[in-house]
Amino acid sequence: MRYKSVLGAFTFFVLASSLAMIFFIQSESFGKVLSKVVSDIGYRKTQTRIKFESVNITLFPPGIHLQNVYLKKKLDSEFTIIAEFGEIGFIIPLLRLEERSFRIGEFVAKDTVLELKYPESDAPINEIPQEKIDQVFEKIKHTPIWLSSLNIENLKLITTHELFDAKKIKISKLKDKLKLRFQISSLNLIKDSKYSIDDVWGDATIDRKKIKINRAKIQHDVQSLLIKGEISEYSKLLAASGSFNGEGYLHFSPLGQFLPHVEFLEIQKGTGHISFSGSFENKKIAGKSDVFIKNLDSNLLKANEIVAAIEIRQDIIQLKKLNIANELERITLIQRVDLFDLGNKKIVQGEIDVELENVELRNILKSLPSLNVLSASLTGAVKIKLKEDGIVILPKGIFNLNNFIFEVGDDKPFRILGLKKAQLVNTLLSIENGLFKIDSMIQTGKSSLNLRGEVGDKYVDFSTKDSNINFEDF
Repeated sequence: MRYKSVLGAFTFFVLASSLAMIFFIQSESFGKVLSKVVSDIGYRKTQTRIKFESVNITLFPPGIHLQNVYLKKKLDSEFTIIAEFGEIGFIIPLLRLEERSFRIGEFVAKDTVLELKYPESDAPINEIPQEKIDQVFEKIKHTPIWLSSLNIENLKLITTHELFDAKKIKISKLKDKLKLRFQISSLNLIKDSKYSIDDVWGDATIDRKKIKINRAKIQHDVQSLLIKGEISEYSKLLAASGSFNGEGYLHFSPLGQFLPHVEFLEIQKGTGHISFSGSFENKKIAGKSDVFIKNLDSNLLKANEIVAAIEIRQDIIQLKKLNIANELERITLIQRVDLFDLGNKKIVQGEIDVELENVELRNILKSLPSLNVLSASLTGAVKIKLKEDGIVILPKGIFNLNNFIFEVGDDKPFRILGLKKAQLVNTLLSIENGLFKIDSMIQTGKSSLNLRGEVGDKYVDFSTKDSNINFEDF
């Protein structure tokens, strides 16, 4: 009996001592002492300032947690890292406790503000030295402390500006690779830019030479983009090579602020789906894309449906296919055409050959409300010339004009001219700087009208000099 009482007393003493030790370690006074010791050792060994408020120990799972941690590390005369953590945790899995080497299963950081201070420079960074990347992977491979994963929750990254907020980042070791999972919000890549991205999330694997994007989703407002791909020799940055594919869902009304500014084009609404694939190498990109747009309304055109195929060759965006439908109206591309030069970032002032069928004049000239004085249905082939300040339309061959009406007045319209059927000969139409111009010979029956004129925002000016008119044709 005496033996059992002694054993019980010893067990009680051990448990009480252990609990007392744990409570003491978690006390504020011990935290301050330990913080000072760690800070002094850290500064002497690595010139790193470290402070924390308190220490918490958990038994299941076993782990140590530091509260309100401050860290400052000066890498060189120009580059400094400052980090503030709400909590840092080191989690040790039970299966690792019996092993001889010191292993940490998981490192957790919560509510972090990470600031990278360095001089601002307009000079672009063209390349990351490959030896720097190799050094990082070597340190990870031969670190004395084994770490299976790094979990970061609620991180704000600040460089020359607030770059992004990360809701969650997880980095795991896979032999000689790193696996990355992330969810980022409020992404601002360019300082003082009014454009930002709401959310980016996905996962990727990274080794010394390659980044493989297993999946990534980019979301802004109601726009979304899904993408997969890989980047080889990523140390070369813009000169790296790789491939990609994906799809996107677009709503043109809120998207308008991000589209390249074109003076003569304004999109009011529309939805679209785009699928794409491509590759890049030596700062050149090649790829192809299929585009489907519904219910488009713009100042130039209204369409129920648009189907297009686009290809990029030698930094030139080419339109391979285009079918536009709006009720009975049809516009069809006859042959592929160059649209945009990515290298010069300019619209290619080329020519587009299209076939029109029952196309309403008021639909394709919506940019000028004053053109409501004209209405007609157009059928035939035309050549469209793109210019920076507008477009020029040149009908080719026989071009039919049906139900042509020229009338003025809003409350009580007065019809000046009406033609049931006619043909346009030697015609030029243009929209430039908000001004519509026409120069055409209109033939119907025994009549021929030499029509010239222009329509602006506040005026209409037409003349039919040198015309032969037979009133039986009207």
